Amino acid sequence: MLTLGIDPGTTNLGFGLVAGDADPLLVEFGCLVTSRKADRPRRLLEIYEYIGEILDRHPVTDVAIEQVVFGRNVSTATPVAQAAGVAMVAAARRDLPVAEYSPPQIKAAVTGNGNATKQQVQRLVSLILRLDEAPRPDHAADALATAICHIHNHRLRAILAGAR
Repeated sequence: MLTLGIDPGTTNLGFGLVAGDADPLLVEFGCLVTSRKADRPRRLLEIYEYIGEILDRHPVTDVAIEQVVFGRNVSTATPVAQAAGVAMVAAARRDLPVAEYSPPQIKAAVTGNGNATKQQVQRLVSLILRLDEAPRPDHAADALATAICHIHNHRLRAILAGAR
């Protein structure tokens, strides 16, 4: 199993590739930073192509995306939701399954606490993936946490299916 976790955004899109299911291993992580001067369609195209390159370079089996939370600032959430949609299209073009997880689900899967702080999530991501320090930037750490969440959920579903 090779999971691509995505923390969507039109300015900063984090990604993290994690292999395995019982003992997750870091493969690659990073962050696409798009130009604030480019119009939104151009930025979304850049995101689509960037994710497509990652998917073409690696034998990804699953894609996990952090859900967009529509808080007080809907004008910010809309472009982030569009970036998530573009990521879904890139995965769908390659017939890959896509799962979405809310921030509390991701935090709970990684730390055991759905209200964990960013620092707690980063610390646990580092421990789970046996890293010497927290992945940077934050968007990449969030993407890795999303991939870990998916791996944990996949493992749990497999255990429950075997128990039937």
